[in-house]
Amino acid sequence: MSPFLPLSFAALLAAGVWALLLSVKSGDGYRRALALVVAAVALGTAARQLVPTADVVGGRAALLDSVAALATGALAILALYLLDRIVARQRHVERHLEIQKAYLEDLLESSTDAIVLVDHGGCILRINGAFTELFGHGAREVEGAPLDDLLAFTDQLRSARAATRRMIAGDAVELESVRRRKDGTPIDVSVLGAPVRVPGEPAAAFVIFRDITRRMQVEAAFRRLEKAVETMQLGVTVTDLDGRIVYMNPAEAEMHGYAREELIGKDVRIFAVPGTAKRMTPEQIARIGTWRRESTNVHKDGSTFPVQLMSDVVRDSDGNPIGIVTTCEDITQRRLAERALHESEQRYALAVRGGNDGLWDWNLETGEVHYSSRWKAMLGYGEGEIGNAPSEWLERVHADDVARVTAELEAHRADRSPSFEVEHRVLHSDGSYRWVLARGIAERRPDGKPYRIAGSLTDITKQKGVEEQLAQEALYDKLTGLPNRAFLTDILNRCHLRMKRRKGYAFAVLFVDLDRFKSVNDGLGHAAGDRLLIEAGRRFQRCLRPGDVIARLSGDEFLILLDDLKDSRDASRVAERIQQVLDTPIPVDGREVAVSASIGIAVSGPGVEDPEQLIRNADSAMYRAKAEGKARFELYDRGMHERAIALLNMEKELREALRGGQLRLVYQPVVSLDTKRVTSFEALMRWEHPKRGEVPAEVFVPVAEETGLMVSMGRWALRRACLQMAEWTRRFPVLRDLSVSVNLSAKQLKQPDIVDQVREALREGGLEPNRLRLEIAESALLDDPDFAEPTVQRLRNLGVQVQIDDFGASASSLSYLSRFRIETLKIDRSFIRELNGSGDRTALVQAFITLARHLGIHVVAEGVETSEQLATLLDLNCEHAQGFLYSQPLEPNEVGVLLERETNGGAWH
Repeated sequence: MSPFLPLSFAALLAAGVWALLLSVKSGDGYRRALALVVAAVALGTAARQLVPTADVVGGRAALLDSVAALATGALAILALYLLDRIVARQRHVERHLEIQKAYLEDLLESSTDAIVLVDHGGCILRINGAFTELFGHGAREVEGAPLDDLLAFTDQLRSARAATRRMIAGDAVELESVRRRKDGTPIDVSVLGAPVRVPGEPAAAFVIFRDITRRMQVEAAFRRLEKAVETMQLGVTVTDLDGRIVYMNPAEAEMHGYAREELIGKDVRIFAVPGTAKRMTPEQIARIGTWRRESTNVHKDGSTFPVQLMSDVVRDSDGNPIGIVTTCEDITQRRLAERALHESEQRYALAVRGGNDGLWDWNLETGEVHYSSRWKAMLGYGEGEIGNAPSEWLERVHADDVARVTAELEAHRADRSPSFEVEHRVLHSDGSYRWVLARGIAERRPDGKPYRIAGSLTDITKQKGVEEQLAQEALYDKLTGLPNRAFLTDILNRCHLRMKRRKGYAFAVLFVDLDRFKSVNDGLGHAAGDRLLIEAGRRFQRCLRPGDVIARLSGDEFLILLDDLKDSRDASRVAERIQQVLDTPIPVDGREVAVSASIGIAVSGPGVEDPEQLIRNADSAMYRAKAEGKARFELYDRGMHERAIALLNMEKELREALRGGQLRLVYQPVVSLDTKRVTSFEALMRWEHPKRGEVPAEVFVPVAEETGLMVSMGRWALRRACLQMAEWTRRFPVLRDLSVSVNLSAKQLKQPDIVDQVREALREGGLEPNRLRLEIAESALLDDPDFAEPTVQRLRNLGVQVQIDDFGASASSLSYLSRFRIETLKIDRSFIRELNGSGDRTALVQAFITLARHLGIHVVAEGVETSEQLATLLDLNCEHAQGFLYSQPLEPNEVGVLLERETNGGAWH
């Protein structure tokens, strides 16, 4: 820097140059502008400092010119920048105005109300689509037209124009009026107008029209309804949900002796008899709609009168209750008329019955009674054989009924009952008693004192006989004549009460169920079954002690009550006698039918809450006897109850397992003993309990069978196995003869739609029918062969294979093999377990195999676990084997590995 320049000038010059450079580099508009201002000020100040030093020689003038030029440039740049900001701001404003205009345009056109913009003279500048829809005028035809001349009727034109002028002058206007559509029809509208002010422009206004035709109609209808309610004679009250009166018509107030003003805001229970009305909760009100009742209301003076009330809950648009409207009718006159009619009908009925019934007319003042001829004839007497004293009737009443007859007579004479009516027995001239119905009505003086009673006597002996017969049928079994459950339950209740009062008293219940009674019914017919039940009931009665009771519950079930039991062994002795009397066959239609019974015994004692529990205990013991082989008896113990509870719990858990995906299928191979290759798999169900782990099949399958759950579980297993087998078929197409077998339980076999279930499982899985084998236990086929045979045939017609499972485990009848046309039988594992090359079991297995071969039936040995068993089966020419010797049941992925090996030529050795 030159030593001739002052330091302040140099600093200003440097500051100006740096600020100028900063304005060029800065990206932010405000920082750039600030830098330009600083540059201009600094350079201008530097230039002014040079003026006093004009006598300095050399370059000073040139430097001054340079600084001035720099300052001028900075100011020019600042001016350009400011101009650019002004232009940008103007564009932003214009864009904002365009957006606002578009928004207002959309708002105008989307409005459901008719909107019109008028100028300062009331002429139309613009309308929206809703205006066209409401009035029928298009935008082009109304532009520039006076709004009021277009819409107002002649008699309204002046007021319409005045309203428009007020809008334009700056007033907001709101009114309701009538306007004219294009076709000349009137329309009720609300009119809302507001001025529009733009600086420098003439005034204008927006006018909004809304169709209020529907509202005007509703209001008119409401006014008519209100007028009708106000003038009707029926009382009407409206209350809120707390029971406060918010409206009442004059008839209601007058009926109760009040002025309306006295009742508004009061609790509606002011009309009720004290202590009779209960307030309803909002929840109760929300649940009801309309309810009608007859009641008694209280007048202002405290007197009461009968009314009929009908209430309706009033709800808002969302269905929430907001009040209750109740109509009230004074039914005093109606009640009087009904009572008079009832008395008239009673007298008329007495007169009509006189043709068949005996009439009597008792003069209470003279004490004489007139008995009609028919009255005397009903008791077997002639006209002159009965006098006119009350004793002619009352002394013939049965001794057990006298007190009741006289009490009813006295009650009616004292006006404590509206009429006299009593059933009783009366002595006939032949010495027998006849049941009669006596009726009568008293005639009274104004003070209420009776002076005469007239009535009739009707012979109801036959009706009483029918009632006794009905009572007999209600308490006794129609077939056997034994007491029924209702009869025995009543006696059990008494025994239970006696046990609580008497120390040491005990009683027992025997639940008796005939074994295989269904086979008798199905084989010999229901008539033969009925005769067997009658004879069984007679034999059971001979086994009982005096005081014991036997009842037939239903079907082949009997219940025996042993009263005043001294020793619990007495119950066992009775059960033994019942078993003994059944040892002798029962003759039915010329046949000797052998029958046995399973008996459950339950003895009263601590822990038995009621007789029904005792019956349930005996029932549980009976089922235990059946499970243990039938033709026996079991004494109930606590363990049976615990087992029953465990059964219920397991049933619940099994249902949850079925729903929750805890069940799965594993597959055990069936191996050909000839080719040493897998020919099929048996699908076996497994249950993985979330807490107990895997539950053995021998634990849960019997429960599923007993509770009926096996039907649903079996359906699931059938579908799952078909889907899995179809997957293996697609994956290993070379294994053309591979199949899967699924067990069908006895209950599944009896399902009416079992064939449809199998067909649907095949269709859903996309599985060929010959790839599916259905295993049916031998016992399931033999339980009801006449039912099972056509079902098996229909299953075979689907193309699936049917095989007998557990063959030999039941009392087999080999003739069923050809009858059911079975493809395969599986020899029960109990035979295979004892194979040793010789002995009875080996001989039986050989007989099974030989018979099957002659019938063209394939044989599978089930439960093969040792090499010795396999060697024996090979010697007996058995075709297939299944068991742990070959493989445990496999998971589906393990089966895939096995089939891979089969496909590659592997075999079992």
